[in-house]
Amino acid sequence: MQSLRPTLTNQKTFARHSRVIAWLSLTLTPVLAGIPSAWAAKPAAKAAPTQPIKMIDETWRDKQPAAGPETVVQPPQPQRWTLPVGLEVVLLTRPQLPVVTLSFVFPGGNRLDPPGLQGQTAACIDLATDGTKALDKIAWSEALADIAASITSWTSSEEMGFRASTLQEHLDRTLDLLADAMTQPGLRQDEFDRLIAKRKAALQAQRGSPGAVGKRIASSVFWGPEHAYGQVSTEASYAKLKVDACQPLISKQIVPGGARLYVAGAIDRQTLEPKLLRAFQNFSTWKGTVAASSDVGAAKPRKGQLFFVNVPGAAQSMVLVAHSGPARKSPDFDATSVLSSVLASGFASRINMNIREKHGYAYGAGGGFDYERLASLFVVQASVRADVTAASISEILFEMKDIQTRPATSEELQREKEGAIRALPARWANLASAIESFRILDYFGLPADEYATRPARLAKIDSAQVQAAALAHIRPQQVQIVVVGDAATVLPQLQTLAKQGLLQGEIQQLDTDGGALPSK
Repeated sequence: MQSLRPTLTNQKTFARHSRVIAWLSLTLTPVLAGIPSAWAAKPAAKAAPTQPIKMIDETWRDKQPAAGPETVVQPPQPQRWTLPVGLEVVLLTRPQLPVVTLSFVFPGGNRLDPPGLQGQTAACIDLATDGTKALDKIAWSEALADIAASITSWTSSEEMGFRASTLQEHLDRTLDLLADAMTQPGLRQDEFDRLIAKRKAALQAQRGSPGAVGKRIASSVFWGPEHAYGQVSTEASYAKLKVDACQPLISKQIVPGGARLYVAGAIDRQTLEPKLLRAFQNFSTWKGTVAASSDVGAAKPRKGQLFFVNVPGAAQSMVLVAHSGPARKSPDFDATSVLSSVLASGFASRINMNIREKHGYAYGAGGGFDYERLASLFVVQASVRADVTAASISEILFEMKDIQTRPATSEELQREKEGAIRALPARWANLASAIESFRILDYFGLPADEYATRPARLAKIDSAQVQAAALAHIRPQQVQIVVVGDAATVLPQLQTLAKQGLLQGEIQQLDTDGGALPSK
């Protein structure tokens, strides 16, 4: 009897469903049958006459909305102390989220690359986060994934380091992995080969992009190919790199003395310090002092004013206009920063309004002062239509000259000063940006109250100070120009500029690695 129970249940269910289906059929059939005739009985609707679109005329649209009340900028104040091994710790406690972000910073960077081996330092530092002696790349990645942590490395002109982000509860394990990467990196040949192959492939992919080519090689023109800031990695230099050079580099440079650790998140000093000491106590070899960055010297730009790289068929040209600028610690930095915003940095800057809004040559154009530790460049860049390459250069040079004779207006000053002041709190909007704000102070050797005093300093800047900065730091007669684009379209335009006297000397033609091509 029990074996028949499913069959009886199915029969009852089927009977119930059949009755429902029959009822729906009887009820809906007349309705469905009448729908086509109802449609057919209705005459076709006549199209409404086209009416012109009218904007609502409201008086409030005539004026730009007023800015809200100004808030008092209160920069966070981190704690600073030095561990017995010589490592300086900078800690910003933020208990709002159970997350901790760390950034180890070591002097060195790309300036350490030997001649002809550009890219060596960056490759070795990146390789250190591809596994340790105990964990290969896959095991390393799985260990990080298990605790939802990330560890990355980075290299700049004069610094390099390691970053980590983790949940507070997994800080101990993250520190262990980070300590292993810095003191016991795997440095495996197969991973090194993969990393170099990836870099070579990236260079090949960039050759068809005027923007990528221009940004990559411009430093070798503006700073000079022999300058520490002008080094360009190429396929030829990558082919010479050896994994055997990585361990000596890391052993010498990734040491605690002279380095800094920036930490931000839900942790205080009493909790953090013993965790750091525990993480590194097993590595007795982690000691020593790293040499501080030395003066890399003034820029040694290439001879010539105009440099061109051919990318056949490019619909747009990359234009970069630059000359040397003041140091970050220059006394008139605040006036110079306002000048930069009025001329090139902001969306409403004169150069962007000219190139984008007035002429429609590009979606955007701009730049400003690009500061390194002891020097800077004033750089303007734009990706413009190929057919207006020369015209774009002319307009950029015009605006650089015009700022020296047409002072910043009161409206421009108010807009850029208020914008700079109101943007300050964004520096501490998240843990990573907060850490970066403190690293910048240390990199340039700026005082701890730099951010706290800046609003008052900016508020005092007037048109005369901005004009003085323009006369001192904007030099349109001394610019160098890099143009990357289609030779058939662009070179005749550039030759016309030279005939008009806007450019001096011959056009220097370069390859996509910045190497000089023989003149034709």
